[in-house]
Amino acid sequence: MKLFLYAIDDGDNVINKTLPIPVEIDIQLRNDVDVINPQINLRNVVGIDYDDFNYAYVDVLDRYYFIDRLGRVNISDNILYLSCDVLETYKADILSSNARLKRNIRNGDYIDVNIENSIVQSVMLYNSDKGLVDGESTKIFITIGD
Repeated sequence: MKLFLYAIDDGDNVINKTLPIPVEIDIQLRNDVDVINPQINLRNVVGIDYDDFNYAYVDVLDRYYFIDRLGRVNISDNILYLSCDVLETYKADILSSNARLKRNIRNGDYIDVNIENSIVQSVMLYNSDKGLVDGESTKIFITIGD
């Protein structure tokens, strides 16, 4: 099994991260490894400083991981605490999907007129402290401005 270590500059919420040439290390995983947040025990290797890396790929799990922290067990043993990068791990499925997310409007949202033409405007919600009176017709006021 192989562990590939990277030092990346891309943000956590980026798909198609720029991966430099990795450092490749042979590892042995336990049968009960947590595939979402694995902890990998590593011995020191001459010429490799594990503090230089912030990203990893485990070939047998076929997943990409953020290196959350490096724990020192003793002078020669370390533990890499990893968490799965779901965007990079499942990027093929995400990029090939055709979906829209629907939810209620919240403060800070933007108005999107249609796909071809969109107007970027901040949306502010104001809730009235007055209620509707029985028998009155309902009035809805919408304002759009700069």
